Amino acid sequence: GHGKFGQIISCQDLNTDRHIVLKKMSKSFVKSISTLKRVATEIKLLRNASNAVEMANLLPIEEVFQTDSHFYYTMARYGQDVFEFMKLGDHSTLGAGFENSVVIFAHVCEALSFMHGHGYAHRDIKSENVLVEYDPMPDGLFLITGVKVIDLGLACAVNDEMTRRESCGSRGFMAPEGIVRMVEQPTLLDSWSLACLGLEIILGRIWFTEVWFEFFKAVQQMEEEDADLDVDFGPLQQNIDHGLNKSAEAGAEPRLQLALQKMLMIDPTRPIE
Repeated sequence: GHGKFGQIISCQDLNTDRHIVLKKMSKSFVKSISTLKRVATEIKLLRNASNAVEMANLLPIEEVFQTDSHFYYTMARYGQDVFEFMKLGDHSTLGAGFENSVVIFAHVCEALSFMHGHGYAHRDIKSENVLVEYDPMPDGLFLITGVKVIDLGLACAVNDEMTRRESCGSRGFMAPEGIVRMVEQPTLLDSWSLACLGLEIILGRIWFTEVWFEFFKAVQQMEEEDADLDVDFGPLQQNIDHGLNKSAEAGAEPRLQLALQKMLMIDPTRPIE
């Protein structure tokens, strides 16, 4: 597959027969100091991973090497991403189930807490960047047994003035301050994106695509037509209210529901407790 900044290749280690993942990144992509910092940040955080990194639900880098034209690094192959997991069974329409939703949300929280505690923000949390392992159950459902956060290609040091104010994120997961390019606290980009992921896994991919995505599609169209964005966040607030009401009606875990309320704030400068 292909990520934003490189190619992802599934491989087999001929010495051990173990399945691994190889990330290949062209050096032609590294054209600025800020881009070089992103590459260095990802490797610094995940290379020579200790038990602390693995316990924090981040997938560590195992080996780094380079040629004249490319950077490479290897990682263990792990499960499948949440985007694909949400296609199983009734997940698209009914969500991943509240037990699975809490497990995913809590484990991603742990990964972000580890990163934030070490002075970094991820800045691209989304269903494609969260991997899960799961067991099929006799009743046809799937029980998640492990979670890993991947792709730190947009991560930044929170005190780096060159990169910390960049607008980062993916459509459907980008915080309001990222949309209007007024980022002050990059860690809050992660909080918003995690809450968006929460809505996707609780309410299902169909709701997320057909309801939640509509606002972001409209913003993208505005960006293509006019560089000076004057964004009306009213429709987004309506979607937030609709999603929170829908998850409450479905019986979402109360603490998770409260967390989503605090994190999905149109005024993102308010600290999250």
